[in-house]
Order: sequence, then C-alpha cells, then structure tokens
Amino acid sequence: MKPRMTETSTRPGSTRDPMIFPLILLLAAPLIAFNFGFIEVLPGLLATILLVAGLALFRLKTPSGPPVDRRLLAVCLGVGLVAILLSGAGHFLYRTDDWSIRDAVLADLVAHPWPFTYQLDDKLQMIRAPLGMYLVPALAGKLWGLEAADLVMGVQNSLLTGLVLYFFAREASTWRNRIIILVVFLLFHGLSVFPELLKRSLLGETFELLHARGWGGPLQYSFHITQLFWVPNHGLAGWSVAAVYVAWRRREADLASLALVIALALFWSPLAIMGGILLFGFSAVSRWRDEIVRLGSFAGPVLVGLGIVPVFLFMTKSVGSLPSGFLTNPLLLDLYGIKILTEVLPFAIIVWLDRRRSIDLRGQWELLGLTLAMLLFPFYSIGVGDDFSRRAIIPIMAVLSLGVGTALLHALNERRRAALVIVTILLFGAVSPLTEIARNLAVPASPISTCNLLDARASGPFRKLGLEHYLVTATAFTTPPGLFRQPAADPVGETGRRCWGDGQRQFILAPGVLDNDP
Repeated sequence: MKPRMTETSTRPGSTRDPMIFPLILLLAAPLIAFNFGFIEVLPGLLATILLVAGLALFRLKTPSGPPVDRRLLAVCLGVGLVAILLSGAGHFLYRTDDWSIRDAVLADLVAHPWPFTYQLDDKLQMIRAPLGMYLVPALAGKLWGLEAADLVMGVQNSLLTGLVLYFFAREASTWRNRIIILVVFLLFHGLSVFPELLKRSLLGETFELLHARGWGGPLQYSFHITQLFWVPNHGLAGWSVAAVYVAWRRREADLASLALVIALALFWSPLAIMGGILLFGFSAVSRWRDEIVRLGSFAGPVLVGLGIVPVFLFMTKSVGSLPSGFLTNPLLLDLYGIKILTEVLPFAIIVWLDRRRSIDLRGQWELLGLTLAMLLFPFYSIGVGDDFSRRAIIPIMAVLSLGVGTALLHALNERRRAALVIVTILLFGAVSPLTEIARNLAVPASPISTCNLLDARASGPFRKLGLEHYLVTATAFTTPPGLFRQPAADPVGETGRRCWGDGQRQFILAPGVLDNDP
C-alpha cells in the first residue's frame, strides 16, 4: 500500500514554532517569583540570572519556523478561555471539590508573607507543593486582593490551555479537520460509562448526572476535561509537554525545546513530567538515529536547569514521607483489567490500525511505548490513591488523543466505515466529560473562600485525609544552609471557620465516602 501523505510539515528540525516561547514564558514566570519569595537574596538572584540567561540563549539559538496562524491562535485562545470559565474560574460557575484545598492555598499565599508556617498537631509545618500555578496569581492578589488573584489564575490557565490547543490543532491544515482535532481532544475520555452503569445497576443505585463517580477506586486514568476541572496544574503541565512533543514530530521543535518544557513543568506537576520524560526518551532515540541532534542547542536548557536547582530541592523535601509502593490488592487487579479494556485498548487499537495502513513504522513504535506505559504505570502508586499513574499518564493520553483524532480524519477522508466505529466510541466516551460540564452549569456557584488551608481541610470534603502532599516539617528547609528563607511571621493556625464559601458550599462527591455534614 502506498504510504498516506500527512497534512503536517516534514522539514528538518532547524526551526522552532514561534509560539513555543510564549508557552515557555508562562511556565517559567512562577520560578522567578519563587526565587525572590522563598530563596535567600544571593542564591535567588543567581538562580534568576541563570534562568533568564538560559531563556534568552534558547530564544536566540534557533530562528523561528512557520509563521503564526493568527486566526487559529485566536480561536484556540477563545476556546481555552471558555473551557477555563466552564471549570469554575473566577467562581462564576461551580468549582469541583479539589478547589476547597486549592483556593485555600491561593488565599494563604496572598494573605501571608512568603514563606510562612502552619501550626499543625503541635508542629510547625511549611508548604512543599507544586506552586507553579499559584505564585503569579498570588502576587496579583497581594496588589489587588484575592478576587484579582483568582481572575489572574483564570487568565493564566486559559492562555496555557489555548496555546496547547493551538499546537494540537496545527496537526491539521483545514478548518474542518482542525475543529475535529479540538473536539476530540477536549471530549476525549475512556468508555467508563459502561462499568459505571453496570456497577450502579448491580448495587441498585440510580445514575446521578451531577457526578460520575470513579468506579475504579484509586485506579484512574485522568482524561482532559476531568484534568482541567479538578487538577489543572497537573493537566496544563502534562499538556504543555505533549504540545511541544507533537511540534517535535512535525519538525517544528527540537529536543532542547522539549527538555526545557519538561524542566519548567516540574514546578507545576512533578508527576506529570514523568510521562513527559518517556516522550523525551523516545524523541531522543529517534533523533540520534537520524543523526540530527545539535548539542549546542542545549546550552540554554542547561543554564535553565541550573537555575531551577532551588525549585528541585524545594520539591523533593521529605518526599520519602509520602506513601508509595506497588499495588498488589487482588480487587484492584480485577479493576485494572476492566480499566485496560475500556480506557486503553479501544484507542490503542484505533491508532495502531491507522498507522499500519499508512506504513508509519516510527508511529507504531511510539504507540507501543505509550501503550506499555499505560499498562504499567497503574502498578506503582505515590501518595493517597494512585496519584502517580493519574498524573504521569497525562502527556501520554494527550498524544494518544491526537492519534485518535488523526485516525478519524484519515477514515473520514478515505470514506471508510471505520469512521463510524471511531465516532461511536468517542461519543460514548464523551458522556463523562459532558456530565462534568453539565454539573458545573447546574450546581450553583459559591463565592471565593478566604479560609486558610487548615480550616479548608478540617471543614471541607477532605477532612479525613492528611496534608502530606502539601506540608512538611519546617526544619526540612534549614538545609542546605543559606538557601531557603526562614519564616518571619507567626504560624497560621486552624480557626474553626466553616469552608468552602464560608459555609455556603454544596459538595458533590460520592455519597457516604466522606463526612459532608453541614
């Protein structure tokens, strides 16, 4: 069979899509805020100089590639804004339960001088969390108030979402095909509706539109709308890596660009970049094989890597205290099999058949690596539940969704009946993300809460869970000497306030799982 011609560019990777740099700047901005807020003056200044010098060198090293498609960029930024507003940004609509904690983190970063401590169980604790999404909005909040911080976070996240969508939409050259790519990406989801309905039928439960519960317990593959509504810092980090990776596949980005985005995304989500490292490994092997790796292009990323050493030390403080290990529970293994059958294999088969028809050998090897990662990641867990696979899978799922979208385009263009099969699978999968959107539109919004992290945990939906993801003993930041600033203000303590929305919140979670008494 004659190989199918793709819609994308195949020119050598000597140029770089000019929109990569704005994406990088959005990811890098919180690092500068961190250097001046959490690090002592001299090491903070040195880290900032290295970071800025590395970004400047990266910008100058490779000329820009294809011109920006301004109409497409405007459309993608508009779609990104709508998606972020639907997620509850600005508190115009309902926000999911995870925001009871995220709003509290933002409120504390606005209200207290950096760094600050918490008084928890007679111990002084300090925040150690991926703060990349919070710091720039928190600076705005210090100037104009908490509502401004919430709005700036919405603008920041919508810009990142729009840029990611732009990179994915550029995979196609016509407006019809671009719209299909965007719709597939935004509504991409596994066939979890079937095991969910089966579970509720067996238990005699009704299907609740307002919240499609996770039937798989801790075994979850986080899909796109779910990521955007519940864990946008993880989703945006993983999508950014995936966006530059697909630009690399089009020869519109180099390995240095991908390495740089992975490094900067660390401060947004250290777990999401795990899947990104796998993508980088595949791209590195491919480029070495092609003998077109330019080591000089890594000068900028190396300087940036040196500049983020303080952030790396910050993020790795007391990580050994987090629960981790391999999953061996027989029940979880049974659920794992159902997960693979409903949320991995249908899409892997679609992409595999498409790439075999086009004789895309490299694409087949890529798919094999992605599928193996999706099969193996759930067996290892970090944190409460299976946080490792939920987050590490994000960039991999993003790349897989693009493969499904392009497979659908090929089937439509060639008028094959496979298009109907793919559309049917995607429609059944879209039930869950559409349910998420319907819930956010149906449930009343609540005002932004001024409660601190301890009050939000004590009176919110996660009162039975610990804060190991966010807090570590304050003494951990006395090493290495002279690096981290020490708190000067009094510690933040629990006040007994009712959160979220100061008692006006209706929590939407699985009934009976957590204590949600008003």
